[in-house]
Amino acid sequence: MQQRQPPFTIIRTASLPGWAAVLGGIAAVGIAAALLAFSFVILMVIAPIAVGGYFYLRWKAGRLLRDAMVQRDAMQREADMRAGIIEGEFIVIEDEGKARRPTTP
Repeated sequence: MQQRQPPFTIIRTASLPGWAAVLGGIAAVGIAAALLAFSFVILMVIAPIAVGGYFYLRWKAGRLLRDAMVQRDAMQREADMRAGIIEGEFIVIEDEGKARRPTTP
């Protein structure tokens, strides 16, 4: 009696010679080393630029905040000095009945 094989179960495999497997391994290690070296070089170039940019922006933002605080304090002092003053336009009516605008000193 002959053994019956189920359909679609035939698997074909390929074998590599030993030298081809070693050559592929060497190529994979070489590519990994090249990518690692390239990444290290990029890091060494970009990291100082990023750190310098961070400190420059921090200095610039600190200066802007300091200037804004000085301006705010000046506006607050001016508002405190003018706290009792009410500004408005008015017309002076003299006894003769003529209306005139006051002259500002």
